[in-house]
Amino acid sequence: MLECKKGIKLAEEHIPINVLSFTDSTTGKKFYTPESDIVFQSIFGKPGNEKITKAFLQSILSSEVEDFTLNANPKFSSSNVNDKQQIADVKAICKESNNTILLDMQYRTHPCLTERFTIYAYRRYNEYLGNGTDYSSLKKVTLIVILAHNLSKFKNIESYHTVWNIREKEFSNFVFNEDVTIHLIELPKYIKQKKETNKINPWLEFLIEPLGKGVEEALRTEEELRKAVDLLKILNSDEEVRTIAEAEVFAEIDRRSELNFARRESFEKGEKRGEKRAIEQIANKLLKNGMSIEDIIQATNIDEKILKKLILKNNMSECLK
Repeated sequence: MLECKKGIKLAEEHIPINVLSFTDSTTGKKFYTPESDIVFQSIFGKPGNEKITKAFLQSILSSEVEDFTLNANPKFSSSNVNDKQQIADVKAICKESNNTILLDMQYRTHPCLTERFTIYAYRRYNEYLGNGTDYSSLKKVTLIVILAHNLSKFKNIESYHTVWNIREKEFSNFVFNEDVTIHLIELPKYIKQKKETNKINPWLEFLIEPLGKGVEEALRTEEELRKAVDLLKILNSDEEVRTIAEAEVFAEIDRRSELNFARRESFEKGEKRGEKRAIEQIANKLLKNGMSIEDIIQATNIDEKILKKLILKNNMSECLK
């Protein structure tokens, strides 16, 4: 916890740096987990790994997944780990139906994540609606987001796996559009439920503790999981992968430090000049320094409408795109 001069406690942003890597007791080296973007993409998004990805998807969707081709994002480099675009980590295109399955691992958290997920899904859904086509050309899109944090807006939902469509308010069994479906997997809720029920999902265990007992016990019967573990070990021996994964970890440390500094500055100045005015000044400064809207909101708790007014006042409307 942070604490300002008058004793007001401020909750730090809990970025799970430790789940991106841990120290391997056998080698003494850092071992990078599948929650790292580069590792996640290299396991589930690389063409040739379709069987591994299919087993993973079927464990989440609890249904058969038709054959697909994989089209992962361009490979990360250590110079662009801070620049994760609004596209999912893994894209699977079903061979027969041409439906799309998007898979994304999120270890960051901010108030606008659900908006980002909506953009993910509907951007892909709209891609099929080009010139000279009609609405019958639209294909189904399934977005699966795995979160290293719980989402605060869904804190009263105990289930770790929730499924979202556009539904009627009073008659929720009626779905307005079944073509776009979003699955959210909140890993902290899974861990809590596992402790209460003693039921595990070996693939989620693979993300959280890939060399742990939950995975080890499933290797005898889960062939694709065994292949995923073997591949993970190979990736951890790849110096290029390790360099990029390490850059991800330090990018998160830098981001956390920047957010915590912004919080301290906004509260300290708030005591002297009035909290509202001070927060606006800090937000202004962060805008000019190029910080994203989501991070500014998280760092200062500024109202989104006020922030948008500041953006327009500073002739920085490109930030809203």
